[in-house]
Amino acid sequence: MAQAARGGAQQAAGTITSNLLEAVPPNDLEHEQALLCSMIMRPDVIDDVGPLLTARDFYDEMHGRLYGVLYEMHGTNQRIDVKLVTAELKKRKLWDTKDR
Repeated sequence: MAQAARGGAQQAAGTITSNLLEAVPPNDLEHEQALLCSMIMRPDVIDDVGPLLTARDFYDEMHGRLYGVLYEMHGTNQRIDVKLVTAELKKRKLWDTKDR
C-alpha cells in the first residue's frame, strides 16, 4: 500500500514538473521595449544592464537580437542610433521584417 502511495506521489510530482517546463516564462514585452529604447537613447545604460542580462533573457527573440547588437556596438565604442543599429542588424542578417 505504501509503495502504491509513493508511486502516485512520484507521478504527481512528474506531472507538476512537466507542467512547469511547458509553462510560458514570465515576460513583459513593454518592459523589454522600454529597456531597449533606453539603451538606444542613452547608451551609457548598457554599462548598467550589461552585467545583468544576456540576449537569451529576452522573451521576444528580436528583442534579444537587438540587445546583443547594442551590447556589442557599445563594447566596441561604436556610435548607437536607430539608423546605425538597423544597418548593423541588416548587415548581420538579423533583421527580419516578417518577425513584426
